[in-house]
Amino acid sequence: MKYLILFFLLLTTSLASPQVYDPIYDNLPVIKQQDTTDYTYRNTDFNYRFMRYKMEKKDPLAAGLLSLLLPGLGQLYNDEESKFFLLNVAEVGALTLIILNPNERIFWVLPGVIHSFAIADAVRSATQYNKSLRARYFLSHKSQKLLLTFSF
Repeated sequence: MKYLILFFLLLTTSLASPQVYDPIYDNLPVIKQQDTTDYTYRNTDFNYRFMRYKMEKKDPLAAGLLSLLLPGLGQLYNDEESKFFLLNVAEVGALTLIILNPNERIFWVLPGVIHSFAIADAVRSATQYNKSLRARYFLSHKSQKLLLTFSF
């Protein structure tokens, strides 16, 4: 009985405080500040940008699982309403073709193809959205380019 209680306590504490590795937060370079007011401003600015990023980013796994349930639901999660509508129309059209032509086996493949495309597109869209969000909030030194012009 005491092992069961110990297992339940370990399970609830691990679910209550998950340790998540965030590659953006954990790999940021440390900037040494010279005066404390500048450091306070930059730290506040970083906290604001970090919290905005965490609130706005999309989970690719959630988008893929939602599209697995219904084609286009992951696109709706990614705020792509037009793709949601088009994928649902395509799915209904493919199912209509199957109902109207049950002997044509080629039509039986269409819903699976549409479903697979919806899942892959939802994951790709969420990943691309997160990359653009990361570039907006955390401009790294690699993405900034220096342009030198000379005039004689």
